[in-house]
Amino acid sequence: DVDAPYEQHPRYRAASAELRQARLDLKRTSVRASLAGTVSNVPTPGQYLAAGNVAMVLVGSETFWVEANFKETEITHLHAGQHATIHIDTYPGRRWEGRVESLSPATGAEFSVIPAQNATGNWVKVSQRVAVRIRFADPGAGPVLRSGLSSSVEVDTGNHRLPELLL
Repeated sequence: DVDAPYEQHPRYRAASAELRQARLDLKRTSVRASLAGTVSNVPTPGQYLAAGNVAMVLVGSETFWVEANFKETEITHLHAGQHATIHIDTYPGRRWEGRVESLSPATGAEFSVIPAQNATGNWVKVSQRVAVRIRFADPGAGPVLRSGLSSSVEVDTGNHRLPELLL
């Protein structure tokens, strides 16, 4: 129709759709972090990533915590808010104070990609581990901490186990 408005013309509509797509692509060229920190493995300009691939890794710099994996027998009296002492292997003789922030709702085996199948009849009891997040009280008080360092953690549960009696 020659009398139709230009917004109805197929070429105009195609150009308008390309403009909208270009604006969307431009908006997606900048990646905004959800928190302050340091990134690594930054993609190079023009590099394409397949959907679902990791673009980069972000290590936060505002909150510090340790993920301790306690045996299931050690979490009986463990709960959020308890005082903890943290020793980082990189800095021997140095200690940090912290508080238990949370306990995982399940053991690491439950979150495994391939869970154990113990249906063969040859069952061996293995002590499971439960992840416990312990937040540093003051991470800035001391040397620089880095993600992934090995540590040992002691939590004051206020309860002391009696030694097991051998019969």
